[in-house]
Amino acid sequence: MKLLKRLLALGLSASLCLALAACQNGEADPSGSPDPSASPADPSASPSADIQVDLTQTMFEFASGLKDGDTALTVNGVDIPNELYLYWLAYDCYYLDSYYYQYGAAADFTNQEIVDYLLDDVQTAVTYYAVLRQLCEENGISVTSEQDADLQSQIDAYEDENGEGSFQTLLQSSGLSQDGFYYVNTNSYLFTSLADKLVGEPTDADLEQYVADNGIYAVKHILLKTTDKDVTDDADNVTMTADEFNAQQKALAEDLLSQLQASDDMEALFDQLMNEYSEDGRDSDGSLAAPNGYVAGPNDMIPEFEEASMALKPGELSDIVETSAGYHIILRLPVDASNYHDDWISEQADALVMEGVEAADVSVSDDISSLDIASFYQRYMAYSVELLNNASAEPSSQPSADPSSQPSDGT
Repeated sequence: MKLLKRLLALGLSASLCLALAACQNGEADPSGSPDPSASPADPSASPSADIQVDLTQTMFEFASGLKDGDTALTVNGVDIPNELYLYWLAYDCYYLDSYYYQYGAAADFTNQEIVDYLLDDVQTAVTYYAVLRQLCEENGISVTSEQDADLQSQIDAYEDENGEGSFQTLLQSSGLSQDGFYYVNTNSYLFTSLADKLVGEPTDADLEQYVADNGIYAVKHILLKTTDKDVTDDADNVTMTADEFNAQQKALAEDLLSQLQASDDMEALFDQLMNEYSEDGRDSDGSLAAPNGYVAGPNDMIPEFEEASMALKPGELSDIVETSAGYHIILRLPVDASNYHDDWISEQADALVMEGVEAADVSVSDDISSLDIASFYQRYMAYSVELLNNASAEPSSQPSADPSSQPSDGT
């Protein structure tokens, strides 16, 4: 699976740049992104203390040594500047490094397999957006005044929330010029307009096929949890061993299943028993957090649960299914395929663009072909950290509103 999800990136609009900026200006949740000051397993992926950052340069000129406006690659004769290519390269590197960071490691950007993977993914992404725009031009599609106004309203809202001049700070922290920002953040508008013009309406059969092809299914379940620890009272006395407790849970599951199998109105009884017995998540008032069940796709659930669910037809009841969570009784539900109308439209439009990507004439510049990815990312992160440090230092230079904290005048 590609690091960069084309449609995800298309749908991010301005939030993509805002999210990158948040990661770099300290506003993001630190649990969700790597800490550049930490010590990852591979020191090549972390900023080095001996890198002297020059903030008078743009982020990507400093990181790569290349001019933002020079050509990175051409797609069907159209020049794509380094700025846009390096933006997606930084995005992919950061995404991959964040993934490794979750497991206490760092991506090794000197590993040729990783480098090749990144370069292929970035080239595909950059080509995708170039082809999208070329298809739009061929079909008389451009960003509308309403879409321009929508983007500007997002910029205005950002400035209102973060203060005058914050948008320029945002551009610096994202590495994009105003033109680059506009390019990245209007792709979603163009994609929507292209889909509206070129993709027809799906039939019911089309939507049903979409659900089937994507492995989408819906279920409710009754969960009786198991444990690997003995049950104790308030004084830590063992009242029941783990094996005894689990056997009790299984016996209850078997009883509930027997009731359901004998019922003339199994689905109504299922809801009743689920609400009474299920140990799936519950809200503060004791009600089930998901009383209507779950809609899931491949790998969303525990493997044994997914396998048992997919073996059922809508309206069918499983036997007792044992997973690491406990004992489940699963009721397969029908999926409302009409909910996937927009997803189907997007998939068809994506296929049109990808057809153009596969046929595109792409030429990559020598500068990009010889770019040292490890050095680029190291310098990119060093620049980001320097911006973060500068932003953190600025408030401390302002006078405190608390008179008691003002320095003494010596009297």
